[in-house]
Amino acid sequence: LVEASPAGRLGHLRVVETPAPRETHMNFHATFCATWRRYVYVFPMRQSMREERTPERTINVALLNEMLGKLVERSRASADKSVSASVSASKKKGVDCYAFARDTVPGKDSFVRFLEARAFLGRVPTPSDDARTDSTKKEHEDVVVIELVADRFLRKLVRVLVATAAREAATGAAPDVLLKLADARERAATASAAPPSG
Repeated sequence: LVEASPAGRLGHLRVVETPAPRETHMNFHATFCATWRRYVYVFPMRQSMREERTPERTINVALLNEMLGKLVERSRASADKSVSASVSASKKKGVDCYAFARDTVPGKDSFVRFLEARAFLGRVPTPSDDARTDSTKKEHEDVVVIELVADRFLRKLVRVLVATAAREAATGAAPDVLLKLADARERAATASAAPPSG
């Protein structure tokens, strides 16, 4: 697991130990008993996501964080009981993530309520390679960390959302571009799925 340093410096990451596994009740099922799910995706600061439309530029993390924040804002507005009648019914359910999902069964509900969506900078140590004694080798690599917490995730949703957000942040798009792509429900406008190793 990766989390920001306790000193509040967003440029540093540390590995956190996880507690030992424990037994759960026989009736527990991770898929059906979880209320919220959390994904953390880490990728290099200069990343093309192996997609032809994504430039290999440094990602504007402040813009990326603002884009992801718009997803949470819409989800919170949908949960608000005082939402006006002028807001469309689709926006009351959360964010329609059909454009970011892949292989979705026709007729399946594609609305997702985001509890948290944020991006921040971090550094991870580069793997030590005893064979290389190169003096230009860096000790740390700058990375972007994206954390998503939602009530559900559709197939490949996280990887496509991360790749699309990184592409749009690298090109300097408007902060509401993810919501516009979601409202358009056009999968061809979103990026290809990011690598599963992120």
